Amino acid sequence: MSNITETTIKIIMEELLSINSTIKDLKDQEILQSTSNHLGTYFHRLDSLAALDIDDQFAEETICNPEYNSLIKEIVRFRNLYSLKLEIENAKSILASGNPWDVLHNFTHYHNYIQLSDTEFQESELKSGDTVVFLGSGPLPLTLIVLCHLHGLKGIGIEQDSDRVELSRKVLEKLGLLDQIRIIHGNHVSSSK
Repeated sequence: MSNITETTIKIIMEELLSINSTIKDLKDQEILQSTSNHLGTYFHRLDSLAALDIDDQFAEETICNPEYNSLIKEIVRFRNLYSLKLEIENAKSILASGNPWDVLHNFTHYHNYIQLSDTEFQESELKSGDTVVFLGSGPLPLTLIVLCHLHGLKGIGIEQDSDRVELSRKVLEKLGLLDQIRIIHGNHVSSSK
């Protein structure tokens, strides 16, 4: 059971509505190319709100409430785009660095990826040398990098955006992982090398 009161929930919803009023009219490219700190502030605030212990029933009622459909859709769009922005920035930082692994280790939530990869490796009963495939590997295929590097796996990332494919291949080369991980241009239906 959550320790969050109904008053707190109203405050959270007001904050989400306030953030939404600022981001809803932004075009995708405006978010991806923004140099403004205020978008980062919103992103980190949404992270904090997402970590709150909220009653499951309330969360379900909110998600299923048609009144909040557009709000949730815009918040998710913003978070996805801003996460992509951070990935691209970190991928470029890796490429520009003389110590690419140090830059990677400083990536937001890097330690969460280590925990996730350990769990996935153990629970999936993978063995060193096995191959894993990820759809939508992105410009910084961090899950693949961590899984393959720490657990001796081979990896294939499938990414449909050609710019992200090129960037992730360059990152893998800089990290010395091209022998372990391949990035293929495509999607769940078709792919090309």
